[in-house]
Amino acid sequence: AFALFSMSAMVSGQELWEAVLARGAHCWPRRRGDARPFPLPREVEAGFTELHRVVTQNEVQGNVGRASLQVHCYHHVLRLLSHDAPRHVCETGFAGGHSAIVFLTALPKGSLYHGFDMGYPISRRAATHVNASVLPGQLRMHWGPSQQTAPTVLHQQPNLFCDVLSIDGLHSQDGELADWRNFADRLRPGAPVFVDDVSARHPIWSEPNIKLINCLQLSHAVDVAPDKVAYRKRNEASGGFCIGKRGGASEAR
Repeated sequence: AFALFSMSAMVSGQELWEAVLARGAHCWPRRRGDARPFPLPREVEAGFTELHRVVTQNEVQGNVGRASLQVHCYHHVLRLLSHDAPRHVCETGFAGGHSAIVFLTALPKGSLYHGFDMGYPISRRAATHVNASVLPGQLRMHWGPSQQTAPTVLHQQPNLFCDVLSIDGLHSQDGELADWRNFADRLRPGAPVFVDDVSARHPIWSEPNIKLINCLQLSHAVDVAPDKVAYRKRNEASGGFCIGKRGGASEAR
C-alpha cells in the first residue's frame, strides 16, 4: 500500500503521480459494463446527505456528485497527495457544493475552499448551508462571473495561493482557458488540476505550465444515466473529466 504523501513530496517529484496512476482503480473504470457504482467515502456520503436537506441532486444539472467514479477519483487523488497542514482549494463553478465537500473532506481539517460562482439562488442556498452545517466556516465564496471576480480577488489577496484547482464553471473552451490563465500563477507547482467536461483534445493541455495526467469519459461510468451525460455533451463534446498538474515550463505539453 502507498503511504500518504506530504506537500513537499507533492512538489518534488513524478513518483507521486505515478502512485496516483498505479492506484488507478479509484480513477479509471474497472471494465466497461461493470454495473456496480463505487460506494462513496463515508465522510463524503455524510456531507452529501446533509447538503441534500436543502438542495436535491435533481436541482443541479451536471454536478460532480452524480458520478460515484468521479467523486472517488477526486477524493482518492487528494488523499494520495495528502498534506500535513491545511490547504487552499480554488474552484470555478460551485453549483450545488458537491465538489467542495469532496475536496475538503479529503484534506486536513482547517483547509479552505475558495469558490467562484455566478451566484444563482440555489448555489447561495447550498453555500450557506454547507458553511454552517457541513464544513463550518471553511468556504470563501466570490459571486459573479469567474473571469471577472477571480482577477479582482487574486489582486486583493496577493498571499492567496492554491494547492488544488478545479475548473468547472463556464463549460466552454474560452471560459476554461480564461480560468486557467487567471489562476496559473497562483497554483503551487505539482498541484492537481481537475477540469470537468473536457477531453484530452482540449486546448488547455497545450498551455504553458500544465501537464495532462489522464482523462475519463463518464459515458463509460455505469452509474451515470445517459440523460445526465447529455447535459455535458451539449456544452463540450466530452461528458468526462481530466486531471492534470501544475508543472514548470519544461513540463508543458
